[in-house]
Amino acid sequence: MSSHIFVKLKRLASMGARRIQNRFLIFVIIANCRFYAKIRLNNNSFKIL
Repeated sequence: MSSHIFVKLKRLASMGARRIQNRFLIFVIIANCRFYAKIRLNNNSFKIL
């Protein structure tokens, strides 16, 4: 799966679609931040319990 995503990013870069690539990277970063935040909140709630 990861290799397929890298191929898409390479195609976008070669096409010169920097805006689309930047938006995609920002979306991935935000999604990862939310995912880690949920894990931290869950861990904290379990510690309190």
